[in-house]
Amino acid sequence: DELPTPTEGVLAKLLDCTRSQLITRVRKIMTAVVLMPKLWALAKAGVVGFDRVLYTAGRVGRAGVCIPVFDDMLTNKRVDVPWKTYRRHVGEILAMLMTPETRVENAKRNRGVSYWVNDDGTATLSLTGPVLEMEAFYQRVRGTARAILANHIEAFSATLTDEQQALFITENNGETTEVR
Repeated sequence: DELPTPTEGVLAKLLDCTRSQLITRVRKIMTAVVLMPKLWALAKAGVVGFDRVLYTAGRVGRAGVCIPVFDDMLTNKRVDVPWKTYRRHVGEILAMLMTPETRVENAKRNRGVSYWVNDDGTATLSLTGPVLEMEAFYQRVRGTARAILANHIEAFSATLTDEQQALFITENNGETTEVR
């Protein structure tokens, strides 16, 4: 997993990436060269762009499918199509090759949480994981939000101090105030 420092620098410069991105990029390239010879041949012929090869190798590398079989199936389709269509082809082939057990296993292995701030002053939180667990979590968060909006906060405020409880919504006259 480690390359000599001068080699890292040269490869990072050639591949136009940072040193931290280098191992991932080299792994994707080696996956394409060694395990997807048909797609790699199309890339060398200029039929498929290098960005599509990297995208495909990344998706296949995480999917847990037989990569040479995937390569055959993908190259039997037209690959000189718009980006959106190409991504759909890759997704459809992966769906055909993956068993439900593999899908669940991959979903658990590739769990993640992302957070970013949008230009309009809002923020987005994205959770990735198995469908049933994400659905259960979503329903819990949704139920919590509905309870707070409906002023049913007893369950949430039972262990809070008076000062902490004041940060919730209630006013004596039934009006709501902003949650801080």
